Order: sequence, then structure tokens, then C-alpha cells
Amino acid sequence: MFWLHAVIIAVAIAVAYSMYIKTLRIRSSFNLYRVRDQFVYLVASGVLEEDDPVFKYYYERINLLLKLSPNVGVDDILQTLMQQYKKSPEKFNEYVSKAKSKADRLSEEPSFQNVEVKAAVVAYFQAIKLLVLCHSSVLRLGYVVSHYLLGSCMDHFKKLLPENLRHGVQIIEYADSETESFAH
Repeated sequence: MFWLHAVIIAVAIAVAYSMYIKTLRIRSSFNLYRVRDQFVYLVASGVLEEDDPVFKYYYERINLLLKLSPNVGVDDILQTLMQQYKKSPEKFNEYVSKAKSKADRLSEEPSFQNVEVKAAVVAYFQAIKLLVLCHSSVLRLGYVVSHYLLGSCMDHFKKLLPENLRHGVQIIEYADSETESFAH
């Protein structure tokens, strides 16, 4: 009788976790829509111009992610996001560096000084982090272990991860650093 109860509880936990992850994935897509709507609202209310580099860049990036995100399954969001670098994974660091440079250049735009624009950009990076984490159970576990449990040993832990998971952690760290720098 004990084993029967244990199996029932285990199945219930597995089903609940599966439903939670499915909900989280839907939420991540809706977050992207919400952020895109924030940018459209900023244009509609006159805070940003439609041809403003900040609007154009983030609006295009969000649309690309929304186009790709329905096609993602468990543990393959990174390959989908980085499909143009699939044949050349060594260019991944260059991709992140270019994205960081572009975000830094855009942060110098006059329109970026507006508090509402900064809030929309911060929301964008938070949505990216959620999108990556909710589509990879292995990455989610690795992130929790490295970020919350290992702390200062995180760099050593990352070296042990497979390349695609290291890239995922790199995207999350990038999103965290951009969120932190733009939130102030």
C-alpha cells in the first residue's frame, strides 16, 4: 500500500511540474508580447518615434524571438535562438559581444534617457532570461546550482558544462547584466 501511495504522489508531482513548466513557457511568450506592446505604446504616445533606433532594434528582436519561440521544444531553445551560428559555434562569443555593444550604443541614444524606454528595455532582457530558462530543464538546473549554490565557484562550474549550456548561462548572465545596468 505504501508503494502505491508513493507512486501516486510521484505521478502527481510529475504532472504538476509538467503543467507548471507549460504555463511558464506560455508566460514567457506572453511576456515578449507584453514588452513589444510596451514599445508600440511608447511610439503611439509620442515617447519614441517609429524610426528611432531603440524602437527598431528591440521591436525587430522581439518579433524574431516570437517567430522562433512557438517552434521550440524542451532543451532546444538555445539552438533555435542561435540558429545562424549552428555551423560556427565559436562565433557565439562574438554574437554576445556584438549584442552587448549594440545595447550599449543604443543606451546612448537621447530617447533611451526616458524612464519608460529604460523600463521597456529592462523588461525585454527579463523576458529573454525567462524564455531561455523555461525552455531548458537542464539549463534551469545548472543556473540554479551555479547561481544560488556555488556562487564564487560559478566560473569553474561553467567550464564543466557542455557548450550549449555554457552559451545558455552566458545569455542569462548577459540579460542579468543588461537588466542591472539599465535599471539604474
